[in-house]
Amino acid sequence: MKREKWIDNAKGFLILHVILVHVSEELTGLWTFRYVFGTIVPAFFILSGYTMKKKKISREFLNDRFSRLIQPYLYTCFAVMIMDLFNCWKLNDDLSAAALTGSVAKDLLLSFMASGSVKTFGAIEIGKAIGAIWFLPALFFTILIFQFFLNQTEDDKLLGLLTSVTALTGYLTARFLFLPFSIQSGMQGSFLLWVGYEIRKYRLPGQIRWYHFVTAQIILLFGFYHGYCGYSLASANLYDLFLSVPVALSGFVLIYLISRADTKGTFLSYLGKISLTVLCTHLFLLNTVSPYFRIFLEGTSLEGNARVWAYIVMHVAAAILCAVIIEQLRKHLSPLHQRTLAYFAGRQDTGRDFPVDIAKGIFIISIIVCYYPVAQSFRRIVFSCSTAAFVAFSGYFYRSSASVSAALKKITLTLLLPYAASAAVILFHQSLHSPHLKETFLRYLLGMSNSKNILTGVPTVGPTGFILLLFVIRLLYTALDKWTGNQLRLTIAVLCVSVLGLTLGKEGWWLPWSTDAAFCLTVFYYIGTLLRKHEILALAKKWNITYFLLTPVWAYMIYRGSMEISARNYGDYGVCILGAVSGIIIVYMLSVYLGANLPLIASLLGIIGKNTLWILIVHELLSEKIHSVAALRFDPKYAPFLICSLAAKTLIGILVGESLSLFRNSFLKRKGISES
Repeated sequence: MKREKWIDNAKGFLILHVILVHVSEELTGLWTFRYVFGTIVPAFFILSGYTMKKKKISREFLNDRFSRLIQPYLYTCFAVMIMDLFNCWKLNDDLSAAALTGSVAKDLLLSFMASGSVKTFGAIEIGKAIGAIWFLPALFFTILIFQFFLNQTEDDKLLGLLTSVTALTGYLTARFLFLPFSIQSGMQGSFLLWVGYEIRKYRLPGQIRWYHFVTAQIILLFGFYHGYCGYSLASANLYDLFLSVPVALSGFVLIYLISRADTKGTFLSYLGKISLTVLCTHLFLLNTVSPYFRIFLEGTSLEGNARVWAYIVMHVAAAILCAVIIEQLRKHLSPLHQRTLAYFAGRQDTGRDFPVDIAKGIFIISIIVCYYPVAQSFRRIVFSCSTAAFVAFSGYFYRSSASVSAALKKITLTLLLPYAASAAVILFHQSLHSPHLKETFLRYLLGMSNSKNILTGVPTVGPTGFILLLFVIRLLYTALDKWTGNQLRLTIAVLCVSVLGLTLGKEGWWLPWSTDAAFCLTVFYYIGTLLRKHEILALAKKWNITYFLLTPVWAYMIYRGSMEISARNYGDYGVCILGAVSGIIIVYMLSVYLGANLPLIASLLGIIGKNTLWILIVHELLSEKIHSVAALRFDPKYAPFLICSLAAKTLIGILVGESLSLFRNSFLKRKGISES
């Protein structure tokens, strides 16, 4: 069906008013835009219903809606996160690692919740709402709910009843507990989609007469005057459960007539076509750039409403200009992007699981950052799943060996040999410069990642202790796999060993080579094998909607305190397992997206992930020297020091790892030995 011209005009008119209501709160007198919440926002949902077509709810349908609505949402959240880092520097004059990582942690949690105005989710208090961009996840769930009902019945009355009950349920439940992703706002929006769908089905716009318009405006003015223009979809609330609905519908009649008045116009029409991009740029500017507009206006002679109107004009102009630039860049850079994708696709190592390498790159960078003075909230996010991720990915590539001794030989070569080499380098260096050679030897021999009740005099081995931890896990799991014989007994054995490790850790019996922690984390190695056996990561890759199922679990686990293996802080055992696995899968999904759409970033992270072991060893061996060099120029508390030293460790680790890989491949080639 041919697109009706007035629809783009209506969207342009609506998006302008969305910007106006968000930036005009300081206006006094007659000119306010509070009516927007009761008429304009519902009109967006009605228009969505007006253009709705019945479609089968399939994986392709869900992924398409995810890419259209949620990907722009996530890009906007990421842009806000980056600009907030800039604002820490420019507005707060604070470039400390703690301030910057705290900002990242806050913005990440906001994006997880996706609430327009509500700040409390059960026991979780986020302190701030995401803002106008809540509309995108809410619309995603609105469309999903309505299409589900549309596929169940073609009866208009039953469809109206189902959406009305859903909207009422969303309204009532939101009074007790608000759900993430503005789901209850989406539930309320399903009724408005039904209204728009029925308006188009029965071609009601063509049947509007002057007396319909007059009646609608009387209702609308009544709503304005008595305060019933209060359809607050951002919080799934209505000022009045019954009267606010006809007021909102009357407002849509006025919007329709305004949009029909100029079907040959270009400005509103173009604005409507890029309304989603305008919404994203508006949210970005409102959350991050507004302070600069205010600083500029403070230097002028404008006061009162004149200053507010200048502020409004700046916001509207900036949002539209940024949206136009983004649209033009997308149009002109698309061919270059396609060529870049093709180039990097041909250079990927097909013998490796590229998204896993990308995910490992993300995790190792995050872990090393946490060795600097970062915010505790950031540490909770990183350690919620980072260590578990490396264990799970190791399990993901587990292959049953012919015997435990064969597995021992293999993991000795891949793990113990690099660990022993790094220890030997340190011992050799200390033999030249330090009298504490015996203590250092004991330290690396015992491999203690902190101590509590036993061996309290032995210092921690540092981050390379993770290599020993992984060695114990892999050897232990191989033994359990061989000795148990079937899946059920293996599951029981893994859980028993894990609970034993949990108990040892809580009681303070922290063993050499982090054996107690290895016992506890064996469950993640087992989960890694299940992820591959049941193709769970492949399913997550195919079904983008998995994001909505996993994110609340991960966010709740983070809020409850997360876990930190070196301190044997396992949090709530069951919650931590579920939360960590959720976080691992979400980062894997992000890695898949990066590999498919941002190949340059993905390739860099993939190289880092491929050389994780060597980056970790370089971090252990050269941290002191790298830090001393970086400290000549930068203060250790601040971000430039962190970035400089982190980049040096990563680069050296990559050079070492790639050089050894080339040497190994060359050796195998000369000997005629297959790499597998």
